[in-house]
Amino acid sequence: MKEFETFKNRTSKHVPDVPFQMLTSLELDQKDWKRIARNAPWQMTRMNLNTFVRHGAFEGGQGAELTNIIANRLRDPLAIAKAKVFPYQLMVAYMQTAGVPESIRESLQDAMEVAVGNVPQIKGRVIVCPDVSG
Repeated sequence: MKEFETFKNRTSKHVPDVPFQMLTSLELDQKDWKRIARNAPWQMTRMNLNTFVRHGAFEGGQGAELTNIIANRLRDPLAIAKAKVFPYQLMVAYMQTAGVPESIRESLQDAMEVAVGNVPQIKGRVIVCPDVSG
């Protein structure tokens, strides 16, 4: 917590390893957002792609490098298995990422294919009843 307090008071430029939500209330610059995106765990990365775009994490110096890091993280089969993410979650993320670099969007498609392995198999007869009321 000492690292967080020094960062919060701007006496340190090192983004501390704390839950992401603790940082969002602070005034962060583009470099801070790049560091957050670089160090984000898999699920946080998937859920905050638009936030990273909104704060310019993929722009300017090291933007292309960060784009590659994020794309490789999202398509990593071991990380996908560990996150236990389902293809539908990735499809929704893909559909919501209009301003995200194309290589990251493509990595979400790759991840969808891998995530099919996370869908549990159910023995016996299964009936699917979609709700179309809404």
